[in-house]
Amino acid sequence: MPEGTLTDWTTTATELKFEMPQPVSLPATIDGEPLERRKVARPLREDERVDESLFWNGTGKLAGKVAIISGGSETIRHAMAMLFSREGADVAVIYQETEEEGARSLVSHIEMTGKRAMAIGGDMADTAFCNMAAAQVAEEFGKIDLVITSLR
Repeated sequence: MPEGTLTDWTTTATELKFEMPQPVSLPATIDGEPLERRKVARPLREDERVDESLFWNGTGKLAGKVAIISGGSETIRHAMAMLFSREGADVAVIYQETEEEGARSLVSHIEMTGKRAMAIGGDMADTAFCNMAAAQVAEEFGKIDLVITSLR
């Protein structure tokens, strides 16, 4: 072969000898239970679920902002509040009195992101309550930048 050709420094595929791996045999039973009867993972119960937004890092687009989130269903409010906190905002959540447990849970989740949070229970149809809630948020956080409200 002339010097400088491809075969000078490479090995052709026919020169290489590969051994085929042996098939792996799986056990017929695991802990005495037939493999085909082994249960697959079950869906998580509500109390076992993890809020996936806890593992998402935002871009900081709302850093230093204060948001009030009200109205909508509890799950929509929770999702918006978590995403706003991940983007850097401190969040105040206004909830109906019957949703207090969920609102308190939401506040603790937001605080796990390192942001400040508060929950205020009341009726958004009451103007006096809305004024009181806005004043309470402004006093706690020093300002209000965003107000997000949605209807059911």
